[in-house]
Amino acid sequence: MINKKIFGLIALIGLALFFSVWTVIKLEDSYNLLTRYTQISAWVLTKTELETLDFMQQLERRVTGTDTSSHALNLKYDILWSRYQMFLMSDETQVSKQKLNAGEIVEHAFNTLKKYESAVIHDDINQLKTMLVEFGPISVDIRDLVVESLTGWHTAQKSVEIVKNKDESMYFIAVIFIFLLYLAYQVYKDSKAQQFLAWNDPLTGLHNRNYLLNEIKRRDTHPSITLILLDIHGFKELNDRISYEYGDGLLKEFAIQLNRYCQPYGLTCARLGADEFAVLIPREDFDIKSFAEKLWVKLDSSIKKMDPAKRMSLSMGIASSQDIPSASTNSKQEKLVLNNADLALNIAQKRQNSAAIVFFDPAFDAEHQKRRKLTDDLNDLLTQKQQTQLSLVFQPIVMNSTSDYLGGEALIRWTHPDYGEIYPEYLISIAEKSGLGKQLGMWVMHQVQTLLNQELAFCRQHIEISINLSDSLFDYGLPLMVQEIFGYNRDDLRSIIFEITETMTLDNIDRSHAIIRNLKEIGIRCALDDFGTGWSSMYNLKHLHFDKVKIDRTFVTDIHRVKNQYYFTSAIVTLSHQLGIKVTAEGIEDEKEYLTLCNMDVDEFQGYHFSKPLNRADFIDYCTNYFAKQQQHADHPTAIPQDHD
Repeated sequence: MINKKIFGLIALIGLALFFSVWTVIKLEDSYNLLTRYTQISAWVLTKTELETLDFMQQLERRVTGTDTSSHALNLKYDILWSRYQMFLMSDETQVSKQKLNAGEIVEHAFNTLKKYESAVIHDDINQLKTMLVEFGPISVDIRDLVVESLTGWHTAQKSVEIVKNKDESMYFIAVIFIFLLYLAYQVYKDSKAQQFLAWNDPLTGLHNRNYLLNEIKRRDTHPSITLILLDIHGFKELNDRISYEYGDGLLKEFAIQLNRYCQPYGLTCARLGADEFAVLIPREDFDIKSFAEKLWVKLDSSIKKMDPAKRMSLSMGIASSQDIPSASTNSKQEKLVLNNADLALNIAQKRQNSAAIVFFDPAFDAEHQKRRKLTDDLNDLLTQKQQTQLSLVFQPIVMNSTSDYLGGEALIRWTHPDYGEIYPEYLISIAEKSGLGKQLGMWVMHQVQTLLNQELAFCRQHIEISINLSDSLFDYGLPLMVQEIFGYNRDDLRSIIFEITETMTLDNIDRSHAIIRNLKEIGIRCALDDFGTGWSSMYNLKHLHFDKVKIDRTFVTDIHRVKNQYYFTSAIVTLSHQLGIKVTAEGIEDEKEYLTLCNMDVDEFQGYHFSKPLNRADFIDYCTNYFAKQQQHADHPTAIPQDHD
């Protein structure tokens, strides 16, 4: 869509061009009018008068006997005949005929001329004398026409029109000039606005990222430059919870407080992003630590006052140009200082209260370089059809004695050639922050789909594979993605269970409810993972229709010894069953924990007591043996007891 201001400028230019063309046309019309009327009409009338007088002089010479031959008179007669006839029939004399009544006068002269045609041919002197007398007034009338065409009222009227056209032209030239001035003003105004937006944030009025980087670069010869980055943690949630207008007001107030505190020191303040701000300190003799702590206390208390839920907090990352190796060029200094401060801010965001102020440490950069390499390597792996670094392991989930199903949770592993085993949580974090989370999730689904359709096809109707969803996968497009990978058969899709954490559902309960509902419609079941560890577990259980809940291992460990833990877990199981939800206990380490949970009527069990996570081949063997024992137990119910080893 074309910007309104740009469209307005284009319209003004077009209007100015239109008026210019129109003015030129008006001047051209005026000139043509004067030229046409004066040159053509006056010339024709003048020629008519001259040829009339010429004929009368020749007629007088013939009557008086001065010219004894009639040949000259006949020639003048024919010439005047042709002149009168041409005048009456020509389109070029229409103006004269209409405006000056010249048509009647010339027609009268022409009729008089034709009346004496015989006298001229036969050289009748008496008739010619009469003709001379009769043509006297006619020549006077024609002379008056010539005078009228040159100096009469109609000519004056044409002059008035010329003056009028001139005045109109000057008026429109003035209008064009005014529009051009307005256009120049708009260009100047927009230029000033663009210049402001180039260096300033339109919401808060503080300087922006471009200005900050330029300011750091401008001061690259200064011995020490310190940059403080500030981030308001929880601002997005407040924006969604209350309103964007309230959020904008909070940012404006935060900017005012920040600028008010820094202004006495002559420091530069900037807004770098939605909820990220910066303070530039181009001074060496400055107590950065004391200043940062006081600034944090003031601003953190300020945002908490503006947050009704008191959930927002402030994080600070601080870096100095002295942290940059001397080998680095000055041209990169502004980016290096900003990157170092951003690394420190990322660490600070994971902390709370006074520990949320972090100074850059060179070790942060090493960690950053590691994450960048892992990100690049992960991106390459996900685009390769054949690779050996990424793999899935499966931890069995054993059902109670009333079920003939077996479950397994798919867990991702990454064996890196340089860094060794990458922790799964670290891998997921890298994938999510680099935008590879959805691609990684699809890779996991494809691996599970291949396993179910090939090696585990023999038990497809009696096995359930749980897949952990990441934040980037949990969106409205998930059901269609699942069908494209696993197919559209509802019986096959019931082999898949998606495990969803509480944090994924907190941002928007209505959205989460819609996604889970759409998954259930195609046959996919959902489990609430790590149940009991979040403040909203009961709320989610009430509003979101899960098929299973997985009790976190913190409630399972030593459950047979800790009474409060036993009562709490028992309440969860009872409540879930009353809601028609199955319960899975994870993290079971020994037989006592297992028996205690059995007595609570827990539906499914997972942990090292049954099996550690198994690679693909070992899990296939586990499933084969498990269902073989199930079949043997079905054939001989009393021969083989339930075996969980």
